[in-house]
Amino acid sequence: MSNVKGKTGRVIAAALPLAIALISGAAQANPYSETVLHSFNNADGERLYGGIVRDKLGNTYGTAWIGGANNLGDIYKIAPDGTTTVLYSFTGGLDGGNPPNTPILEGNFLYGTTESGGSSGFYGTLYRFNIKTGKMTILFNFTQTSGGFPIGALLRDGSGNFYGTTQKFGADAAGVIFQFSVKAGYKILYSFTNGADGGDPTSDLSLDQAGNVYGVTNSGNSNNGTVFKLTPAGVFTTLYTFPNADLAPSYPNGGLAIDKNGNIYGTYGLGGTDCDGTGRGCGGIFEITAAGRYVALHNFAGTDGAYPISDLRLKGRTLYGTTEGLVSGGTQTTDGGNVWTFSLGKKTLNVLYQFNSSLNDPFFPNGAAPLADSSGNVFGASLYGGTNSDGAVYELSPPAN
Repeated sequence: MSNVKGKTGRVIAAALPLAIALISGAAQANPYSETVLHSFNNADGERLYGGIVRDKLGNTYGTAWIGGANNLGDIYKIAPDGTTTVLYSFTGGLDGGNPPNTPILEGNFLYGTTESGGSSGFYGTLYRFNIKTGKMTILFNFTQTSGGFPIGALLRDGSGNFYGTTQKFGADAAGVIFQFSVKAGYKILYSFTNGADGGDPTSDLSLDQAGNVYGVTNSGNSNNGTVFKLTPAGVFTTLYTFPNADLAPSYPNGGLAIDKNGNIYGTYGLGGTDCDGTGRGCGGIFEITAAGRYVALHNFAGTDGAYPISDLRLKGRTLYGTTEGLVSGGTQTTDGGNVWTFSLGKKTLNVLYQFNSSLNDPFFPNGAAPLADSSGNVFGASLYGGTNSDGAVYELSPPAN
């Protein structure tokens, strides 16, 4: 893969293999049924790199990376009846442009970042948007000094502090981990060196019960990514280094899930089983135990999915995630990826739904973790597909008992 980046600058493990052969696969039986909640059409958004959030009334909110009134992205709302409204279109000026991640919903406010624009004209913003009044407030403007291009989603702790990463700049131009609060302002917690600690972080961060921040990088001068931990006292530790070797697990792209015992779960986009005959491998799922031991939980075989880049979501003892592709008989296809669960107890993977691009399905589910409600329904967004091939928001429903 060699650091192939998507349009937002993310290192996307599947980008190279899937670009080689755009072959639509055959329809498959799916245990879950799909409802497309909305197909986007550029005017209301396109390229949903960010995931969705839902309120108690069943309204869905998210961002599109491009599209909207100025083709620089927007904030949208999907009502329970499917009515879709553009709440705000970014201009690329002082308000920023190209929101690349999942916003945080708290009360009447959405918090997030843009990848471009701002007072610096280039490096992005941290914003607060009032969904009731439509007022946009810029809380911080990124610069070369502070770090630029905040691609990963914000994380907020119980004290109201935001945490995030920038892909570039900072002391060594390899990105930073930052903290922001309205009262205390902006603070760089760590600057990556692009050495043994990795660099160019683009994935979402995770927080444990003790206030430690965890994340991944997917590049480095001497490695193919790292898993890191940053304590509240500012102590940075590289927990695991993905080696630069053929078929070795590599390029962890998605955010981590952490259980109550301190075990860490994540995915890597390449390596593992050579399911496509290219020597790249199709990625897998890993665990780093609370004692620091690396455990390979699952290598994707191609037929059960390939190239996972999404965040993981942990619900009970079940992980939820997605893959970007499918490999069958050694042939790379773009059936569109799938949504899966992995049982930590049984150590088994279950494909909930395989997307099919030939049926106007959403395809290429984005890097955000799927949402699961109390009834077992799963919600997510895609980069492409839907009626207009501009991306869609979908719901997957479990089979009737």
